[in-house]
Amino acid sequence: MKRLLLMMIAMLSMTLTFAESENTEVTTSAYNVNFNYRKVADALDLSSDQMETMQDVSKTFKAEMMNAESASKEDRTDMIAQAIRNNLQYMSYILTPEQFSKYTILFNKTMKNRGLEK
Repeated sequence: MKRLLLMMIAMLSMTLTFAESENTEVTTSAYNVNFNYRKVADALDLSSDQMETMQDVSKTFKAEMMNAESASKEDRTDMIAQAIRNNLQYMSYILTPEQFSKYTILFNKTMKNRGLEK
């Protein structure tokens, strides 16, 4: 009886550990925002200067999203919203109005696919 109880406790703890690591992995992948700069540059027809600047802005956005991931739940939503606003604001300075319109569509789809839409 004692063995059965210990085996049940061990199985339950392994199950909980597995489920927790699975949820953590899904959450982490949502905040890991890697972009294929080459494809974005081709889609938006960016110049080399625009592409370099876009990479810098994207690195800043990635850092802000990683900070949001490690924040408390109360702060996380605000930090994500601020990171998105900053990204769109910076990109509006870099891109032409037509490019920015396309970028906004691509960016919104990316955020929606990751479950981070506003």
